[in-house]
Amino acid sequence: MMKKLLILVGLLEVIWFTSCSSLASISYERLCAADVNYPEQIRKVGVVNSLPLIQKCTLDTIVLPVSLVGNGKLTTETMAQEIAAADYFDQVVICDSVLECSDNTSIKSSIDSLFQVLDVDLLFILTRLDIQLSEGSFFVSNVPEPIPTVEAFVNPGIEAYVKGREMPLFVVNKTDTIIWDVISTLNLDQIIDESSEYAAIIPMKHLLPYWQNVSRYYFDGGNVAMRDAGVCVREQDWDTAASLWEQVYDSEKGRLKSRAAYNLALYHELKDDFSKAMDFLSSASELTRKETLDDRIIRYYQIQLMEQVKNYQKLKVQMNRFEYK
Repeated sequence: MMKKLLILVGLLEVIWFTSCSSLASISYERLCAADVNYPEQIRKVGVVNSLPLIQKCTLDTIVLPVSLVGNGKLTTETMAQEIAAADYFDQVVICDSVLECSDNTSIKSSIDSLFQVLDVDLLFILTRLDIQLSEGSFFVSNVPEPIPTVEAFVNPGIEAYVKGREMPLFVVNKTDTIIWDVISTLNLDQIIDESSEYAAIIPMKHLLPYWQNVSRYYFDGGNVAMRDAGVCVREQDWDTAASLWEQVYDSEKGRLKSRAAYNLALYHELKDDFSKAMDFLSSASELTRKETLDDRIIRYYQIQLMEQVKNYQKLKVQMNRFEYK
């Protein structure tokens, strides 16, 4: 938690100074690596529900706090749809209710038969779906009293199995929160269903490559070429912008040269040329006085870029499977 707080404070500091400097921002979508690397031969996967059917709730009021079990059938159906939509495996087979059991032991003893029946290379088995409800609140500006909410801490458990292995290949156990305003129509059935659907989304970025919105800053202004380059960026003409930044980098000194180098690092990151991006960012750092705002911006970008390099290397391994189709 402390690490996240420090990063957030750093971002707020940069944003605070944006209006009085020549910083501008962009955002773009980047494919990010999953936590798991699958062998190339895994092409067909099954999604299995091991949870019993739940009965519709008959309670008229919600008494908090309370612990609930989610709708495993709904979660596995949603999870299978999400995996299929990612188009990472050749085939996704769902077993959402046929093999319901009273406990996980009976499911585990039937792994071999599951592989035979579903004819898959890997099984994702939903073994747990815990929902913990509690009271919450949030504040709105100009409203003196907090608005009451219901908070659900959703914790699905996923075990992955491959043929010939008794123990799970890996286990995903992640928790996330979903919140509702307290309104007269809110009921436990709605909470369970929406929590169960959301439970299928929670493990996705751990299981499969996923798209994420990435935010970056660049220097806009300082001389005519830098301002013209900023116009090109806003028009999505990155190649022309890079050409202008190169002119500044080759002809100027000091801060302008450093800022042009920083922008060229961003350009090469967008082109997935991380070697050149790191070189230009190192040059920007060498040209900048330490403990200045520019220095803090550069150091923050260095952290982001290093994380992106690690992600890209891992992603290349995960996407190699498509070269063999």
